[in-house]
Amino acid sequence: MVPSNASLDSPLFANDEQDLLTPLEEAPRWKVLVVDDEEDVVSVTRLVLASFKFEGRAIELLPARSAEQARKVLEQHSDIAVAFIDVVMESDNAGLELVRFIRDVQRNDEIQLILRTGQPGFAPELKVILEYGINDYRTKTELDNVKLLSCLVAGLRNYRYRVQARQAALREEVASELHEAKSLFFAQMSHDLRTPLNSILGFCQLLELSELGDEQLEQVRLIRDSGDHLLALVNDILDLSKGEAGKIELESIAFSLHSLVRDITTFLQPQVPAGVQFQSHIEHDVPDLVLGDPVRVRQILYNLLSNALKFTQQGAVSLQVALLDDAPAAGLNRIGITVTDTGPGIPQDRLPHLFSVYEQADASVSRSYGGTGLGLYISKQLAELMQGAIDVSSRLGKGSVFKVEICLPSARQEAPATVEPVATGVKQHFARVLVVDDDRVNCMLLRKMLARRGLETTCAENGAAALAAARQERFDLVFMDCQMPGLSGMETTRRLRLLEHYARVPVIALTGNGEDDMAACFQAGMNDFMTKPVDLDGLNAMVAKWMGFRTMMK
Repeated sequence: MVPSNASLDSPLFANDEQDLLTPLEEAPRWKVLVVDDEEDVVSVTRLVLASFKFEGRAIELLPARSAEQARKVLEQHSDIAVAFIDVVMESDNAGLELVRFIRDVQRNDEIQLILRTGQPGFAPELKVILEYGINDYRTKTELDNVKLLSCLVAGLRNYRYRVQARQAALREEVASELHEAKSLFFAQMSHDLRTPLNSILGFCQLLELSELGDEQLEQVRLIRDSGDHLLALVNDILDLSKGEAGKIELESIAFSLHSLVRDITTFLQPQVPAGVQFQSHIEHDVPDLVLGDPVRVRQILYNLLSNALKFTQQGAVSLQVALLDDAPAAGLNRIGITVTDTGPGIPQDRLPHLFSVYEQADASVSRSYGGTGLGLYISKQLAELMQGAIDVSSRLGKGSVFKVEICLPSARQEAPATVEPVATGVKQHFARVLVVDDDRVNCMLLRKMLARRGLETTCAENGAAALAAARQERFDLVFMDCQMPGLSGMETTRRLRLLEHYARVPVIALTGNGEDDMAACFQAGMNDFMTKPVDLDGLNAMVAKWMGFRTMMK
């Protein structure tokens, strides 16, 4: 929520460093406090320092004739760099008490304290150095002009170092808090944006499976396509926030690269403009089963191919996947992905900026073709995370060629685990499902999706209601929203595990925050994970997987 007194044009995350930190270099003079009850000592010190400069900055001398006066000066000036302090003034230990005031009361450990005494018997050097927080100890007789300046320079250097260290630590703290605030904001935005998209796309899927006329079916598909496009934009924006915070992490699971390429080309087929040829080819030596993050590989392919199709009005768009000769390490496959189009091409002076965040080849591009301009930037980040790179060559009027290199290890061929599907409409003896979600529409959607499998569903709108329902009935499967008011999905799961009969009941996390919630979900005792929007096929596979597991446990 934006505060009521905030301008709509104000940045959401203001950079507060300028308010918290004043760079040391901006101070016009070094402030030096001289505390001594002898006027001659103060006058001579002023004379010596009058024309002296350190790092181009002059000295501002602040005199005090007693420890009491010095306290007032210290309270008025928080940026004093060095203090020369006499010991015996209004009392025999006035200077030492002033040192305690500075270190213990003001909690100032940056100011450099140089004890300068004419009566060392009242302040033995070793005792004072051990018991008081001073930085140097000198007798007045040994401090000639040169040694006075030497002490001052050493003190100024130490002061500068301490201030810069504090400012660096504070900047790091501010940056950390800012990144944390951004992460929390984008996590909430992810949840708030994906939740309604879950309902839009889910009900579109159900409508497509119902008895509709051709015209109505086409309209539903258009709604779903628009929802998918909106979801892609949301994902790009959220990936941008993760990338800037360095929080994009890759999965390492076995997947079929050949199937992924076929699936993405099939998925994009409806976007091919009339009169444009769209084809893909995988070289025979490209390994099929590889280890990596299939979602992110698919994202790279989608970004490049959808861009090519968007800008190509005639001619052809092609995808070629090949195995490159050299690999950075044994066991790695260096995969080359080439996307070629016959679109309008890109001006040479814009090519260096093409993979920069928020940059497009022309300002009119977003108006003419849509898009956030983030896809190529994110693809570059993902390719680099996969030990690869991305490059482009283009000629105006001739088209563009995008080349991506990524490294993927080969995976061992294993027989895929198969789960017998539960026939639609066939009721199972373990078919009691609990759906926990504070969004009423999402509950309704999941209930209808699960009903297609013959599963009875009870909905709970919050964690407390879920626990109450679990005490009254025995459920065989639980779908748990992660972000709910009151008890979160994680805390609800932890409490659910303490109830009788629920120690081993499968709990599936439903989250709008992507994979960022995964670790917390598993730590809370959840068994699996689904990111909103929930796809009907994905939901069916999840039910089949865990209902089969539940059968083995019974």
